[in-house]
Amino acid sequence: MRVLKAFIFLFLTSCQYCYSQYWQPLQAGLNNGGSTKLYADSVADKLYVGGHFTLVNNQTQWGIASWDGTQWDSLGCGMDDLSIGNQPGSTSGMVRYGNHLYTGGSFRKAGGLNTPALARWDGISWDTVPGTAMDQMDLVHDIIVHNNELYICGSFDSVGNSPASCVAKWDGTNWQAISSYSFSYNNAPMNLYKIQFYHGNLYVIGGFFDPWGNVCRMAKWDGIAWTFFTYSFPASTNVTDMEVYNDKLYVCGSFTMSEGKNAIMTWNDTVWSGVGGGTQIVTNQTPTISDVTVHNGKLYCVGSFEKIGGVPATGLASWDGMNWCGYNSFFATANQFCGAGNIEFYHDTMYVGGVFKTLNGDTVNGIAKWIGGSYVDSCGVLTTGIFQEEAYSSDATVYPNPASKVITFQFSGSHQSRSLIIYDQLGREILREETNENMISLSVESFAEGMYFYKVIQDGSSSATGKFIVTH
Repeated sequence: MRVLKAFIFLFLTSCQYCYSQYWQPLQAGLNNGGSTKLYADSVADKLYVGGHFTLVNNQTQWGIASWDGTQWDSLGCGMDDLSIGNQPGSTSGMVRYGNHLYTGGSFRKAGGLNTPALARWDGISWDTVPGTAMDQMDLVHDIIVHNNELYICGSFDSVGNSPASCVAKWDGTNWQAISSYSFSYNNAPMNLYKIQFYHGNLYVIGGFFDPWGNVCRMAKWDGIAWTFFTYSFPASTNVTDMEVYNDKLYVCGSFTMSEGKNAIMTWNDTVWSGVGGGTQIVTNQTPTISDVTVHNGKLYCVGSFEKIGGVPATGLASWDGMNWCGYNSFFATANQFCGAGNIEFYHDTMYVGGVFKTLNGDTVNGIAKWIGGSYVDSCGVLTTGIFQEEAYSSDATVYPNPASKVITFQFSGSHQSRSLIIYDQLGREILREETNENMISLSVESFAEGMYFYKVIQDGSSSATGKFIVTH
């Protein structure tokens, strides 16, 4: 037993200083806010990356690039968004269909060709999609393939000469509207962000109105009529993604609901259900899950959240149907937590993208890949065993995180006596402060780099727990 304990202590001590080793940058990364879409193409054997960037690894590449696991490459001269000036066009949807990579977004030109909102790449050059001829102000937000047909959704009222309100399909020759319903307001098309098929029905999410003029975020087409989920989400909700997992439709976004449905919940054709308690964020913001994907039997999600199911998870988590797991993943810009925007698996490796500049204090510039193997830093309870899941609460706000010189703890509630205790990775108490103030700042300049845990004791019980990272 003593040998086992010694091994555990040695393992934890060695890991305390190796957080950056769980992630790896993709050379110099991306500029201008990083990536907006990642897509792994098994036919071309490349990871395609879309965004508002103009530089990739310090080389000029506008709006889209590819990664082969070792090096970056360009796709011609990329995307232009000439409707707002000399800016790169952003790609928000990508899919392989036949011999081409089809891309949709806010661009106006691809490879110098006039291809508003929709274009295709054959591995050598860009081309228009036959019969498309979209308007300069149109947007395509998502592209999927279902039953050998290409589906698009976005903000448009026609595709080519065919009327089609915000969603349409293509069989490789002809475009066809899904229905005659108009997703529009004052004769202008509204926005559909994502398409997903579940139990044979087509689901869309976005911002639109139902036939009675109510704000709606989700609708279902069964081939005959639309069903509108008008009252399933608050009007102020932003619904961002959908994924089918374990025979349920998972829907995520930026919303707070009752019964643990914050930022993510499931639909089974009959009722909505929460997912392991949903997300939490300790600052006064709405928790957000921006992107979800399924890989090797797990559902992975990224966004702006700090806990999920009570488990500490800063912007990245996985769900196996029973438990949430958090990863070592503090995505930040200017030392402020910002979360992540998109996730994809390429060569069985997890890639995460977004507007972040640093990850756990290391510069990655908008995209990074996971090299930490099966490591997770919390699943249901912290792996250190210091805290139980139910002990986690949100009665303290901690910033900046990561911290390099000073870290501040701000407590909710009235002025009263509190004990703030800080532990290292081994569970050893390294600092204890007594205070009756609502805010306390502590120097961390003498702390070794790594992760630390804190507990706030008030009235004899724990009122807040969490973790923070120290970098120098």
